[in-house]
Amino acid sequence: MVAINPKRVKVIKLTKEEQEAILLHCPGLDYSISCQIANSTDGFIHLPDYEAHRLWIALQGRISQIDGEEQAQKILYRITNKLNPNPVIASLSEELSCREFKNIEELQDEVTRINERYNNKSDPETAGLSPNQVSRLINLSWDDDNFPIKFNERLSINDVKGSYFFQNSRTLLNILVGLEDESTATATGNLSRKVLELLFDKILLREADKPFVTKAL
Repeated sequence: MVAINPKRVKVIKLTKEEQEAILLHCPGLDYSISCQIANSTDGFIHLPDYEAHRLWIALQGRISQIDGEEQAQKILYRITNKLNPNPVIASLSEELSCREFKNIEELQDEVTRINERYNNKSDPETAGLSPNQVSRLINLSWDDDNFPIKFNERLSINDVKGSYFFQNSRTLLNILVGLEDESTATATGNLSRKVLELLFDKILLREADKPFVTKAL
């Protein structure tokens, strides 16, 4: 099991066999790491990200040095998968590590199932969107049927008048219409400074956004 908390500590569940393999094959580990592994009675170790990364690097180095010891390599590979910096790979490896598969096709089917489950799972770090929804949001055009945001053509002015986005978009369009005989863009395609200055005096800004916008101008 691997979990990461907001304090950037990686929690790893090791079997007794894995604990012994680390201590045997990585004698040069930092004392804080090896001591925690040796003294853990339930297999759980709590490592800051930088220590988890050191352990991951140490294990990879030892794997390349113990050719011929297939069982030891297998155990160390299993641990490096748990420590993989990519949480998707780490979780996938752990979920598969305790299972037996009849053939490569069965393994591939299970990997596909797990991958589909992950890609359709809501992620709080992306405002509750799943990886699939984020991908569609980035790569699809607004008028694509699979685009995750839909435009409601039945919305009235009263429905959106409280929206900063709506009010500021309308303000920008009105400014551009008023300057239709002038150049309103820079050579690189950005809005001209004149447009930005006019816009800044009229747009609605949250207090938290004002310092950033003022600095940008």
